[in-house]
Amino acid sequence: RKCASEDDEEDGGDSKANAAKPAQPVKSGGGARVSCTVFVGQLPYSAREADVRHFFKAAGVAAGLRVRLLTHRDGSSRGMAFVEFDSEADVHTALRLHKAPMEGRRINVERTIGGGGHDQKRHARLEDLRQRQGSQMRATLQAMLDEVLPAAPGKDESGEGAWGGEDEDWAPSVHRGDVDDRVLEFLQSVPPSVAEGALREAVTMGMGGIRNRPAYLMGVLKRYIDEDDKAQRERTKAIQARMKKKAVAAALAGVGDEGEQA
Repeated sequence: RKCASEDDEEDGGDSKANAAKPAQPVKSGGGARVSCTVFVGQLPYSAREADVRHFFKAAGVAAGLRVRLLTHRDGSSRGMAFVEFDSEADVHTALRLHKAPMEGRRINVERTIGGGGHDQKRHARLEDLRQRQGSQMRATLQAMLDEVLPAAPGKDESGEGAWGGEDEDWAPSVHRGDVDDRVLEFLQSVPPSVAEGALREAVTMGMGGIRNRPAYLMGVLKRYIDEDDKAQRERTKAIQARMKKKAVAAALAGVGDEGEQA
């Protein structure tokens, strides 16, 4: 489906500093146009529009994108932005970055709706959109758990665990029964790709004899995700360094051209 150009306004803050009239999704011969703008929250206050643009491009956004950073009257960032993409496929790529780390903060990436203002109807639509995105995330996580982790061991006719012990604490590897509410909540706080990587690593670790298996699993997941965050920061620094080098080279080339013309 085609995208409608949209320049949305999020609730809260100094809206007059960012006043704009968004275009509404419209009908066309190719079918209904959809909003291809997402709201990005929890941005580092030091992040510029160029930083946000690069963050999404580095994640695999294929086409162009436009960033509108929300600012206060003095020009300082409010830690929020609207990012408009050229295709619905890029929107789905962007939504996978919900809870991804950016300069030490986990950003929120959410669908948004057309139209400004702060009326109750708009609030209700935004809340419904967020609830649907949350439901989608939980369904994705549950499907991931079912695929990556084996089922919890059952009991045989003697009442013993399937692994030959008296209870499932002796199961040699992590299983779905080890995922309690705290683990679920934690996994929902990171991007799905990172959660899957952490779970797959956890599966390779022995857990036989561990009594508090959910707590042990939580520790394994946190270590993996901390290491992934560190690696992501290093990759971002390397990419920013390359971008800076290219910008300097381009500037020097421009100076050289001016010198030749003179």
